[in-house]
Amino acid sequence: MAGKIDFYMEVEVADAGSICFGKRGVVLGISTEAGIIKGYAVMLHETDTTIFVARDDVAATGAGFDRADYY
Repeated sequence: MAGKIDFYMEVEVADAGSICFGKRGVVLGISTEAGIIKGYAVMLHETDTTIFVARDDVAATGAGFDRADYY
Protein backbone atom coordinates (compact mmCIF):
# COMPACT_ATOMS: atom_id res chain seq x y z
CA MET A 1 0.00 0.00 0.00
CA ALA A 2 1.52 3.29 -1.04
CA GLY A 3 0.28 6.57 0.39
CA LYS A 4 -2.73 7.40 2.51
CA ILE A 5 -6.01 5.80 1.52
CA ASP A 6 -9.03 7.98 2.22
CA PHE A 7 -12.78 8.00 1.68
CA TYR A 8 -13.98 7.73 -1.95
CA MET A 9 -10.58 6.62 -3.25
CA GLU A 10 -10.48 3.68 -5.63
CA VAL A 11 -8.54 0.67 -4.35
CA GLU A 12 -7.71 -2.78 -5.65
CA VAL A 13 -7.87 -5.89 -3.47
CA ALA A 14 -4.26 -7.08 -3.22
CA ASP A 15 -4.80 -10.19 -1.06
CA ALA A 16 -3.96 -13.11 -3.39
CA GLY A 17 -5.92 -15.46 -1.11
CA SER A 18 -9.16 -13.49 -1.43
CA ILE A 19 -11.93 -14.40 -3.88
CA CYS A 20 -12.00 -10.66 -4.60
CA PHE A 21 -8.30 -10.49 -5.53
CA GLY A 22 -7.71 -7.95 -8.30
CA LYS A 23 -11.19 -6.44 -8.05
CA ARG A 24 -11.53 -2.70 -7.67
CA GLY A 25 -13.89 -0.63 -5.61
CA VAL A 26 -14.28 2.59 -3.66
CA VAL A 27 -13.60 3.15 0.06
CA LEU A 28 -16.86 3.97 1.85
CA GLY A 29 -15.69 3.23 5.38
CA ILE A 30 -12.49 3.18 7.42
CA SER A 31 -12.20 0.92 10.47
CA THR A 32 -9.94 2.17 13.26
CA GLU A 33 -9.02 0.95 16.71
CA ALA A 34 -7.09 3.14 19.13
CA GLY A 35 -6.31 5.50 16.24
CA ILE A 36 -4.82 2.74 14.06
CA ILE A 37 -6.43 1.89 10.73
CA LYS A 38 -7.44 -1.78 10.71
CA GLY A 39 -9.15 -1.93 7.32
CA TYR A 40 -11.62 -0.51 4.83
CA ALA A 41 -15.21 -1.00 3.74
CA VAL A 42 -14.90 -1.22 -0.04
CA MET A 43 -17.84 -1.14 -2.45
CA LEU A 44 -16.83 -3.25 -5.42
CA HIS A 45 -17.57 -1.76 -8.83
CA GLU A 46 -18.75 -4.97 -10.48
CA THR A 47 -21.32 -5.99 -7.89
CA ASP A 48 -22.16 -2.94 -5.75
CA THR A 49 -21.35 -5.21 -2.80
CA THR A 50 -19.46 -3.80 0.17
CA ILE A 51 -16.69 -5.95 1.68
CA PHE A 52 -14.19 -5.47 4.50
CA VAL A 53 -10.55 -5.54 3.44
CA ALA A 54 -7.66 -5.43 5.92
CA ARG A 55 -5.35 -2.42 5.75
CA ASP A 56 -2.43 -4.29 4.19
CA ASP A 57 -4.60 -6.06 1.60
CA VAL A 58 -5.55 -3.06 -0.55
CA ALA A 59 -3.64 -0.85 -2.96
CA ALA A 60 -4.68 2.63 -4.07
CA THR A 61 -5.15 3.02 -7.82
CA GLY A 62 -4.81 6.80 -7.81
CA ALA A 63 -8.41 7.37 -8.92
CA GLY A 64 -10.94 9.15 -6.76
CA PHE A 65 -14.67 9.73 -6.73
CA ASP A 66 -17.06 12.26 -5.22
CA ARG A 67 -19.30 11.57 -2.24
CA ALA A 68 -22.28 12.44 -4.44
CA ASP A 69 -21.51 9.40 -6.60
CA TYR A 70 -22.55 7.15 -3.69
CA TYR A 71 -24.99 9.10 -1.50
